[in-house]
Amino acid sequence: MPSPSAAPMRTAATPRKRRSGASLTRELPGARSPAARSGVTTSWIDHLLPYAFLAAIVFVTLIWNFMANQGRDTNAFDVILNALFFKNRNGQPAVSLGIWWLHLFTWLVAGIIALGDVAANQRKAPTGAWWLRGLGLYSAVVWGMWLIFSLIHGARVAQGAVLQGSRVSVEQLSDFVASYIVDYYVAAFVVILILGWALWRSSSRRLLTWTSRGLVTGFSAALIGVIVITFVSTVNIGLVRADTYYKQGQAYDGVGQWQGAIFLYRKALAIAPDEDYYYLFLGRSALEQAKVDTDATERQRWLDDALSVLTRAQTLNPLNTDHTANLARFYRSRGELQTSTTERERDWQTALTYYQAATRLSPNAAHLFNEKGLVYFLLANLARDQQQPEVADDYFEDALIALSRSLELDQIYPQTYLFLGDVYRSRGDNAKAIEAYQQTLKLSPGQALAWSALGYIYAQQGNLTEAISANQKVTQLSPGDAASWRNLAILYQQTNQIQLALAAAQEALKYAPDADKPALQALVQQLQAQLPQ
Repeated sequence: MPSPSAAPMRTAATPRKRRSGASLTRELPGARSPAARSGVTTSWIDHLLPYAFLAAIVFVTLIWNFMANQGRDTNAFDVILNALFFKNRNGQPAVSLGIWWLHLFTWLVAGIIALGDVAANQRKAPTGAWWLRGLGLYSAVVWGMWLIFSLIHGARVAQGAVLQGSRVSVEQLSDFVASYIVDYYVAAFVVILILGWALWRSSSRRLLTWTSRGLVTGFSAALIGVIVITFVSTVNIGLVRADTYYKQGQAYDGVGQWQGAIFLYRKALAIAPDEDYYYLFLGRSALEQAKVDTDATERQRWLDDALSVLTRAQTLNPLNTDHTANLARFYRSRGELQTSTTERERDWQTALTYYQAATRLSPNAAHLFNEKGLVYFLLANLARDQQQPEVADDYFEDALIALSRSLELDQIYPQTYLFLGDVYRSRGDNAKAIEAYQQTLKLSPGQALAWSALGYIYAQQGNLTEAISANQKVTQLSPGDAASWRNLAILYQQTNQIQLALAAAQEALKYAPDADKPALQALVQQLQAQLPQ
């Protein structure tokens, strides 16, 4: 029987080909290093760029905020240079380097932080050449993006100045200026996108896993983008546009163009209807327009608008003293416009009620006690005109009490002494009135009303030399004051200085309203007849 042959035996272990799935350390999807899969490596440049773009956002914000174009320049380069190196003082450009130094300081501090952090993460100590390259890259990004935005926005601002000199409507001009904020947000959005790219480059190992989810990632990013853009456009941009309309309104307000100011304040309120501060200025402008409107119907309409707006402001913020004080000023001013004595007294009494409330809200506001004293003074004169001397004396005393309280709060407030002088003069106490007016001028030498009041008292006392001197001071401070020129002409005539009297009368005629011109023309003719032949 044949014996079975022996099974062949391996003399050496021969390695078997192992299937890839049998690896002891099985590689799962996403478990490999992203850098190994993508070949992405980060350098010091990748780490520095995010800092540079962050600083660029700050720089874009700086130049947008300070590019005011006070000189109404129509060239973008002039707009930029004036924003950085000049400031408007009394209508004239004056060198002012504050904004430029702010830019340099921001660039330097941000650069130190950026380069310091990047250098701390280098494997080897950076060389001097590395620091120079890093500073150059950082500066190129920051100043480059700043320059691009400055030129674009500067050109837009210059175009706004061109439009101001053209015949466009107030609405067209204001809408154009209000759109400046869009320049900023577009620029900021572009820089943020680039910043995102820079962050992706510097942080690829952490971001690749998340971004590998494709569709979900894209949808999430788009949704976030829509939410952010919607929020910024409806909330932030809207509020800035409203504030831009408000500030343009103040420009019209400052030169007494009340209807232009009213239009722009209403534009601001259409965007921010709950901003009580806008109502405050809208009400004030409507009141001022009522004062200058000669049509009785239109005047009443403006007064009604002012009252409605100021009441709305107080309703929105009842603890803001300004709103209560403005209602007091409204009734005081409306009382001055009333032709009926009864209505005038009623409005001034209502004004007192609001001043009482305002001084309770702000018991240390000296100017409110002055205004309260002024209303008592008006009521005193009204009572005296109605042949009620005892009532008038009581109101005069109330006025002095209010002004004394103001002095307790502030001894160097010129207006208080001016009002005191008026009260004493109305009561016939010229000595105290002169003392009060002189104290006013000691604190505020350019106070024309005090000089005018002194001139009146000196003339009453027969002190013509001092009266002439005081009225000369008024005409120097207020060359267009026709009444002071007329007073000066009469005083010169009384002192037999006919040539000077004639010159003063002619100046009065130049500035006088039409209603006063016939009397002044008669005075000029009278003085011409008195000239020596």
